[in-house]
Amino acid sequence: MEKKYILTNQTKTIVVDGKEIVLHRIQLVKSLLPKHLYPDGSIKFLPPDYELPKATFGGYVESEENLSQEGNCWIYGPSACVYGNARVLDNAMIRGLSQISGDAVVCGESDVGDHSILTTGTYKDVIVSRNNVSPRKSFRYYASSEIDPEISKWLYQRLHLL
Repeated sequence: MEKKYILTNQTKTIVVDGKEIVLHRIQLVKSLLPKHLYPDGSIKFLPPDYELPKATFGGYVESEENLSQEGNCWIYGPSACVYGNARVLDNAMIRGLSQISGDAVVCGESDVGDHSILTTGTYKDVIVSRNNVSPRKSFRYYASSEIDPEISKWLYQRLHLL
């Protein structure tokens, strides 16, 4: 299996229950084009403008076990982190100041952001914002030729890359 990211030498140490945990920043080794699976079963690739180029830095993980090398899952930005036995799989997105730890599993088309802290449970096809969970089917992002491309890009960045 070809890797999509590597662990860099850029680290930060956090203390959890008196134990120091070293987290490694991740970096793409190939480009990544986010996509979303909608409730009707259709897959929508986002426009090429939203492709994350090779060498893009992401958030932090304790080990490669925390973020799957498969699918389009990604940890966005310099503040989000995943550690412990937590796993991010499929096309899930972790953003903002979110922390995923313990035995939490974030998978499917989930989008976790805005200071969310998940330590247990499986979160599949949901949106988590400030620890409020809602089904993914209640949210859709549309990028079409009917929407001004600049507005579309602005909207996408606000919803997915903060």
